[in-house]
Amino acid sequence: MSDIDQMSRDELWALACEWRRRALRGDKSAHGPAHLHEVAWRRRFGEASSAAADLKELRPLAVLATKERWRPW
Repeated sequence: MSDIDQMSRDELWALACEWRRRALRGDKSAHGPAHLHEVAWRRRFGEASSAAADLKELRPLAVLATKERWRPW
């Protein structure tokens, strides 16, 4: 944990994105490190940061476009 606390803003951001991408591609061992880096990012720089919002959705647009929508009829 102390290594994460010593990282620069850019290093922490890059690692958080990389681990989240791996997790979204199906690497089950990447979920823990992704969460750890994201929590460290939010703790140090806050949720209001525009970069933190980018962590929430890193899937390709093609995958997002095929999301099933609820139909009211």
